[in-house]
Amino acid sequence: MPLGDVPVEDGERLARMIFTNRHVRKDQSVRAEAFLSVRMEAFLPYKHVTLSVIRHRDLTEPELWEIGQEIAAARNLPLIGRGDIGAHDARGQGLDVVPVEGPGIPRNHADIVGWPPDKPSQMSRAVELAAASHFTAAPTGST
Repeated sequence: MPLGDVPVEDGERLARMIFTNRHVRKDQSVRAEAFLSVRMEAFLPYKHVTLSVIRHRDLTEPELWEIGQEIAAARNLPLIGRGDIGAHDARGQGLDVVPVEGPGIPRNHADIVGWPPDKPSQMSRAVELAAASHFTAAPTGST
């Protein structure tokens, strides 16, 4: 069965790929002040009010980074790292995680959906997701 047909379980880990240094320090560590500003931006949904993530499910660590690098190359951006959260973290904020599959979509892709339409409520949830996340710098040579 394609992974796009498999519901995202609460215990699954999700990776939010990070392509800008604004979300982390130059030494690749997470900014301490970022929970209220910069790092939170990594978890804000875009205008379509969805947030793209990659499911760790059935992937090795190198495969996960390979997907991140493919996305970075398609966007012509450096891969800085990723912020990992659990699907339960998103659901704990009243959001949901749904698998997404199709042409041009990275494998193991999912969207965090159910965001409120107003920016202050989105920011509140993004702060909570950022606080729950664990940052891992991209392997040397990925950026």
